Amino acid sequence: MTEGVARKGRAWRRALLGSGLVALVLSACAKKVTTVDPGFTPEGAASLQNGLAVWREIPNPIYVYHRGQPDANPPVPNTLLDSVYVPTPVPGQIHGVIRDSTVADGYQVYRREANGGARQLFDFDATPTKRWVDRGWEIFHFTDPDSVVPTHTYLGRGLVGGRATVGSPLTNEASDVVRSVQNVHYTGLVGGNDSGGNPIPVDSLFTMEWEAVPGASAYYIHVYQWAFNLTRVEDQVASGAPAPLFIGRSHDILVAYMPSPDPLALPPTRFSLKMPQPNERPPQARVMTCRLTRFGQDYLVRIAAVDALGQLIAYTYGSDSQELTTLPDGTALTGGDFATFRIGAVKVTPTRARTSALLRARRIGTQRP
Repeated sequence: MTEGVARKGRAWRRALLGSGLVALVLSACAKKVTTVDPGFTPEGAASLQNGLAVWREIPNPIYVYHRGQPDANPPVPNTLLDSVYVPTPVPGQIHGVIRDSTVADGYQVYRREANGGARQLFDFDATPTKRWVDRGWEIFHFTDPDSVVPTHTYLGRGLVGGRATVGSPLTNEASDVVRSVQNVHYTGLVGGNDSGGNPIPVDSLFTMEWEAVPGASAYYIHVYQWAFNLTRVEDQVASGAPAPLFIGRSHDILVAYMPSPDPLALPPTRFSLKMPQPNERPPQARVMTCRLTRFGQDYLVRIAAVDALGQLIAYTYGSDSQELTTLPDGTALTGGDFATFRIGAVKVTPTRARTSALLRARRIGTQRP
């Protein structure tokens, strides 16, 4: 690692610390309710048409390598020099996402306090972060900047026209207790070309397959493409950080929620879901949006596992990004050095099988004018 990159890495760590101090100051200035009735739970009705998942913000590192010599005898592998991090506003903060297909147009977010009572976390209501009108689903994203207390439990209550009633939809309660996120081992075909440039056939309605995650009660499935305006490297790096879904700037092809079988039954060793047609409703998953896939396009497939507490426990760290020769802060890498990061999804490219020239000639010859 060059001295300049090392200095810049230390500067980024100072920036991380500084941003955390600023967030703590702003949090201290915010209006808060200091007392809550013991055991208080907001009125409402549990719903099967919504759900809450939480996860702690974990930065996505950029790995800096010195290029090896793969054609040497014996081959010389790439050498890892360092890992650097893009600063985040509040390192370690809690994120939550509510999926919803009820009549709610907003959500109140509650957090359990030490006496067991639920306190409304914000003095404003969460509004939809994304809407998928084809299936009538929305997601609501929130963050809790309190990253000091190790464990919290959260609950969402839906509002209709800005009002809560005894019939307001309640989410499950979700808690954060894990401090690391496992890798989901994706075993499905990814398509593209092999090392010799030959196509690896993968249908446009490809089958997503992955190994079961111990303790998982459900899986989020997100097939997407980066939006055309996701151009900043730091935003691309952030898109690969652990989360059930990428909720940033994306073109969503499929968003689905697949419950795991009865936890008391013998769990399967792997799961799979074939990419559905836009009008299909596969029985094993709740599809929130679905669009048509096409041959020759790259799709990012993220599989994320949540447990019975509603917390993220695993996701696909996924494929490596394109090689970077300049870090997000402007540091240029020289002398054969380069950097990559994990994109938080597996890249899948539906690919047609190559048709031989003789077979193509026969097909053309048998076609009617």
